[in-house]
Amino acid sequence: MCESVFILSIILLIGGSLGESQDTRSTACEVQDPPKQCSEFCLLLLKPLANHISYHQEEWNKCNTINNQTQVALGTMMDKQTTLQVGLTRIEEKESDIETKVAALENIISEKLQEIVNATKSLQNKMEEHFSKIENSLLKIKFQSSGSKHFYIEKNMLVDWKTAESKCREMGGQLASIENDDELDLIIKDLKADTSYWIDINDIQDEGKFISSVTGKSPTYFKWHSKQPVMEPNNEQDCVFIYNKKMQDYDCNDNSHFICQNTN
Repeated sequence: MCESVFILSIILLIGGSLGESQDTRSTACEVQDPPKQCSEFCLLLLKPLANHISYHQEEWNKCNTINNQTQVALGTMMDKQTTLQVGLTRIEEKESDIETKVAALENIISEKLQEIVNATKSLQNKMEEHFSKIENSLLKIKFQSSGSKHFYIEKNMLVDWKTAESKCREMGGQLASIENDDELDLIIKDLKADTSYWIDINDIQDEGKFISSVTGKSPTYFKWHSKQPVMEPNNEQDCVFIYNKKMQDYDCNDNSHFICQNTN
């Protein structure tokens, strides 16, 4: 742009000078010593043009200097932009790599935590099973021997008939199935007076038809209280306990102590 302004200025100045010289041509040549006097005239005529050219040359040089400085600054900015872009790309790559590593680490931690949870549950189950065996072993120690049978009398816990049956199974046995006077005598000497203890006999399935929950068959031995068992239709007295040395049927949902047996 500076170059265009400069050339335009020269053209305007030359045009103006030529016009002036044509207007004064009739008087400028009327001199005694044309070569000398015309040289001076030409110098006077060209001096403004030379000054103008010099001025615009300086402006042109300034424009070129500014343009060069601008190009250098622009190049520096572009270099910095490129450097920033490269840095940003590297940061994005590192960020992506970090996210991948974090996701992988989270998966590893999740898997390890699940392994710990599973191992803890397994250990807990084993401990519960172990303690149950210990508890059952301790209970078995309390079983009293009678021939091939061992009886355990629960004197503290009060439960319904079904729960009593379940508790005996947990101990590795079943509700006591008393088969003769000797077994009954062995048991009743450790029973509290006026206290009930569940045994295996019941008529839950068919009223009046008592069976043993151990054998599934009709028992071979009974020793009832007077007026027992109750044979009224639709009565709820379907389970048998020992009460004051004899047998009595009663509501299975009632809570009583119980007697277990183990044949091992």
